[in-house]
Amino acid sequence: MTRTVWRLGAAALVVAGFGVSLIQVAEGQSARDQRSAVYSKIRQARSERGQAVSKLRDAQAELKACALRLERAEADLRAAEERYTQTRRDIVDTQTAVDDAKRELSEAQDLLGQRLVAVRKSGDSDYLAVAMGASDFTDLAGRTYLFNELAEADADLVLRIDQRREETERRVIELERQKSQAATERDKIEEARKVIEAEKREKARLAAEAEAEVEAYNAKVAQLQAEAAQLTARIRNTYSSGGGYSGTWSGSWARPTSGPITSPFGPRWGRMHNGIDIGAPIGTPVVAAGDGKVIYAGTMSGYGNIMIVDHGGGKTTWYAHLSSFVASNGQTVSRGQQIAKVGNTGRSTGPHLHWEVRINGNPQNPLG
Repeated sequence: MTRTVWRLGAAALVVAGFGVSLIQVAEGQSARDQRSAVYSKIRQARSERGQAVSKLRDAQAELKACALRLERAEADLRAAEERYTQTRRDIVDTQTAVDDAKRELSEAQDLLGQRLVAVRKSGDSDYLAVAMGASDFTDLAGRTYLFNELAEADADLVLRIDQRREETERRVIELERQKSQAATERDKIEEARKVIEAEKREKARLAAEAEAEVEAYNAKVAQLQAEAAQLTARIRNTYSSGGGYSGTWSGSWARPTSGPITSPFGPRWGRMHNGIDIGAPIGTPVVAAGDGKVIYAGTMSGYGNIMIVDHGGGKTTWYAHLSSFVASNGQTVSRGQQIAKVGNTGRSTGPHLHWEVRINGNPQNPLG
């Protein structure tokens, strides 16, 4: 929904910027010259549209590249997560091995202690008991040797188990270091992924803007083409009705409708306001400002329903935002004669009449 609103808004801005292209052409020119000017604008708009299309393609390519980087970052993140998880499992397994080594070491140490006690007894106070149990001197010597051998074997076992315990404990320390490193790597990749994700959102926004710009220029081209067709119809109507006004009006302009001036002639909202706005209710009569001939009664972008009256000598008057027409194309009218009714069509903020006076196509202040 937001993207649609943006597109419509962008299209409206472009169309608004060029919607008055037809009415800004010098009225002193022939309708054929005006149509040629509109065709020139169409060529320019198409060129601008081509630039917008190129911009859109670049934005889409950047978006695609960003999406690929994001996929790689997410794959790297998954791999880092797997390494971190595997390291944690290895730590648990190795810690279990440490616990097992400690338990075996404790048991071996107990056994060694028992052996040492037996050796001490065989050589001290219990030597007589050991000797009396022997059948001869050889047996006695053998028993004493056996005690010593078993004690040495037990001591060797204790040493090996203790070494294994130390090795597994060192392995735990190393795995803890690797776990910390894996966590750091995972966090860095996650941060990079977030940055790329934000970049992707921005690229998507730029691509949407470029697409909206292309659509806006499409709308602009379509509007200009409609204006060219409108001028073609106007040419036909003008010639079929005998052309423009044959006389030349030289009197003072009549006020085309009653009501206060709500917006004067001159700069307004950062652009030129080519006429004056007269506030009046819808349906209020609009009269011709001077003797002349209606050369156009129809619609025009931004102006809504508009009537143009030719007064000869390059003078024309424009009456816009009308609700309806009373006079018709090709009709000769007199100063003060009703020709239309006030309305609120086109780009209008409320019911009013927009009135322009042009000499050779150049807007003049209707109030002098």
